[in-house]
Amino acid sequence: IGYHKVYINGHEVDDAVLQPLHTDYSARCTYVLSENVQKYYVNGLNHITVVVGDGWRRINSDFVRLATGHRKIALDGNPAMTAVIINKTPTSTTSIISDDTWQVSYGPIVFNNLFDGEQYDARLEAEADKRNVIVTDAPCCEMNVQEIAPIREQEEYKPIGVFKKYIEGKPVYICDFGQNMAGLCKLTLPDGLNAGQKIIIKYARP
Repeated sequence: IGYHKVYINGHEVDDAVLQPLHTDYSARCTYVLSENVQKYYVNGLNHITVVVGDGWRRINSDFVRLATGHRKIALDGNPAMTAVIINKTPTSTTSIISDDTWQVSYGPIVFNNLFDGEQYDARLEAEADKRNVIVTDAPCCEMNVQEIAPIREQEEYKPIGVFKKYIEGKPVYICDFGQNMAGLCKLTLPDGLNAGQKIIIKYARP
C-alpha cells in the first residue's frame, strides 16, 4: 500500500516503477506478482528487502482531487506491505510470509509522492537501526493481483542544451531535452560536496 521496490540479496526483482497501482484502499488493494525470484538466491543466508514509499497511500494535494474527480477515496493512511514468497523444489513447496519477525528501518528517501516529488538525504545512506515491524490490519477485505501492464523505462535522453543563470544569487541550470516527455532525471554529483548541501531538481513544460 504505497509504491514499493523489492530486492533479494541486493538484486532488483522487477524494473517496473510506480507499483502497485492505486485504488480506494478502504475497498480494494492490489499486489504485484513476481515470478522466478529464486534465481537471486544464494547458498546460506538470503536477504529480502522491500522499500516502501508513500505513493498514493499518504497524499494530500489539489492535483489528486482533480485526478480522481473529487471522489472520496481513502489516501490518508500509513504505507504498509505484506509479502508471500513461495519456494518450489521438485519434491516440496514452502512459503515465507511477512510477520512480526520482519524488521524495519528508515532509509535515505525521507519523502515521496507522485505530485510533490521526492526528498533524498544521502546522509542517511548508512544502515539504520532496525526494529521489529508493527503488524496492522489490512484496510480492506479484498486483494487482487495487478493485471495492467507495468510502467517501465523506455528510452534515455540527453539534454540538447544546458544553460546557467543566477536567481537570487544562486546558480540555476536549465536543461533542454528538446521535447515534452513523462520521465525522471538522472545526474552524477561531483565529489567533495559538503554534508547538508541541497540540490533541487524541478520539472517544467513549455
